[in-house]
Amino acid sequence: MARSAGNAPLAERSVWLSRPAERAGDWQAALEARGARVFVEPLIRIEPVSATPALAAQIRAAEQADIVIATSAAAIDALAVQAPAWAPTGRLVAVGQATAAALRAITGRTVAVPETHDSEGLLARPELAGENPARVALLTGEGGRTLLADTLAERGFDVERVALYRRRAARLAPSRLAELLSVCDTLVITSEAAWRALIDQCGPSERKRLAELFLVAASPRVVQITLCDIDWQHTPAIIAPMSGQGVCDALAGVRWARSASSCHAIPGESDSA
Repeated sequence: MARSAGNAPLAERSVWLSRPAERAGDWQAALEARGARVFVEPLIRIEPVSATPALAAQIRAAEQADIVIATSAAAIDALAVQAPAWAPTGRLVAVGQATAAALRAITGRTVAVPETHDSEGLLARPELAGENPARVALLTGEGGRTLLADTLAERGFDVERVALYRRRAARLAPSRLAELLSVCDTLVITSEAAWRALIDQCGPSERKRLAELFLVAASPRVVQITLCDIDWQHTPAIIAPMSGQGVCDALAGVRWARSASSCHAIPGESDSA
């Protein structure tokens, strides 16, 4: 952690970056380059699922799917370990730019990306409209939202969900949680799972302190989920795109004085991942 000169764009900001450790490096570097003091403390651990004959069969079948949809870079990382020579023949679609880059890296092929980086954005893609239902392989993790798979099935697609990793909530020592809430003025949350892992560890005093922080979230949907637990004192900011540049832009756009508008007025109705 390094504090840059006081005239840096994000100087004096202390940011709790809660992304999984393997995804935090680029974001940490981008934030620190702009003067922020960054505390990397993941709330979620990503673990690959065990290699089994059933999973191997699913991966082989996914090579022949008409459309392959990747919902996270973690899924592609796990796939590359399970099947390093994987060679899909169908159209490739990824939820966001980072996931698309990972999928391009292992296939060498073009990957389409929706305008908004979430399930709703994927469902708005023309090839997923349902006019020509096809076989879809959904590269994803265990659990999570079912909107994408359920809606595609309703549209007539034959959907095979290939779960390649699992999420584990990270349990923080009470002293570490107290330290982060004390020294940080900004919290970066990129998923519902990360939020649940945090809020489940917070009692009344921790929740009171959380409400005082500036929330920077992956999408309006994630913000809406947090509002079930916390009445934020400041208007949350939305990360777009989901990248180091995107999180820096989100922080740069935050009005550090207390917002005069309601914390329920979420800026930007275009969802990100």
